[in-house]
Amino acid sequence: NCRSFTTSDMSLCRKKVKSFLQLNPSLCILVEVNQNLLGIEQLAKQFRYELRNYKILLHENITIQRRGIIVLINKTCPLKFIHEEKVDVNCLKLSMKYEDKTFGIFCTYAPSNGLDTEFLLKVRRYQLNSTEDHTAIIGDLNCTVDKEMDKLGYTGDHHWKCREIIHEWLDSGDLQDAFRHLNPDTRSYTWRDDMEGKKQGRVDYMLLSPSMMNMVTSCHHLHHGWSLTDHSSVNATFRLERTKEGPGVFRAMPGIQNREDYDAEMRHLVTETIVENSGLSVEDKAEELNRSLSILRLQQKREAQTITEWEQEALGIHISLQRTKEELLSTPQETST
Repeated sequence: NCRSFTTSDMSLCRKKVKSFLQLNPSLCILVEVNQNLLGIEQLAKQFRYELRNYKILLHENITIQRRGIIVLINKTCPLKFIHEEKVDVNCLKLSMKYEDKTFGIFCTYAPSNGLDTEFLLKVRRYQLNSTEDHTAIIGDLNCTVDKEMDKLGYTGDHHWKCREIIHEWLDSGDLQDAFRHLNPDTRSYTWRDDMEGKKQGRVDYMLLSPSMMNMVTSCHHLHHGWSLTDHSSVNATFRLERTKEGPGVFRAMPGIQNREDYDAEMRHLVTETIVENSGLSVEDKAEELNRSLSILRLQQKREAQTITEWEQEALGIHISLQRTKEELLSTPQETST
C-alpha cells in the first residue's frame, strides 16, 4: 500500500519509486495508487529511466480513484504475462505462465470496513474457479489474521468477520500464509498508525496455494519511511525451476497448538493410544476410552460457549476420575496361559 503514487510532488514520488523498486522485483503490486490513465502516462514519462524495464498495468477504481492498483512486471520476470481480468473494482487477476505451469494472481485491496465480507467471498469464488495450476491472493486485506501475533495497540476488534473468513481459507489448506509459514514466531507488522508505531497490524498478505507455497524460499517485510507510506511491503522469493516432485510435506497451520479445540483433540488421541496399549482389562479400557471421549465433547462445547452449568460440573468430575498417563503406563500387561 503506497498511499498514493502520483507525480503531483515529484520529489516525493521519486523517493517512492526508489524505495519500492530498491530490490528490483520481478513483479511489484502497488495498491492505493490514486491514479488514472493520464497520470500513468505522466509517471512513465517522468521516470522513464527507473521504469524502463517494467510493463505498467493500471487497474483503475472508477468509484474511488485513490483505491486503484498498479502492477509492474519486470522484463526479466520469468513469468510470462498472458492477460488480465477485472474481478472487482478492488481486485485484478493476472494470468501468467512459466514453461508449462500457469499462475493466477489476484491483486487485492480489500475494503477498510471489516464487516464487508462479500468482497472476500467474491475473490475467493474467483480463485476457486480459476483454471491455473497455481494461485495466489496478494495485497492489503485490511484485516489481521492472528489476534495475538498480528496486532499491537488495538483497543477494539472491528474486523472479526473478515478474520473468520480468512481463517476458513487457511484451515481448509487451500491457501497458506507465506510470511507466517516461514516466520511462525515472528512479530512483524505491515501497517502503523503513526511514526511512533503505538498501533500496528499485519494486514498485507501473500496467501498462496500449497503448490505455489512450495516454491517460496523466503518471505519478509521491507519497511519504508513514514513520509512515503504507512505500510511495509511484503517481499518473497520463489524458485520456479523444474524440480523432481517429492511426496510433499505436511504443514500444520501456524499457531494451531495454541487453540483449545486442537489441544483437546490431541490430548484425546494421545490418551486413546496409551489406553489401547496399556495393561488394563478390556472393561477398564472401555471405561477410560468413554471417559476420554466425554471429556473431549464437553471441552468442545466449552470452547463453543454452549456448555451448561451441569455439563461444566460433569467435565470436572470426568477429569478428576481420569487415570494419569503414568498410571496407565505402569499398569502391568495381562498374560494368558
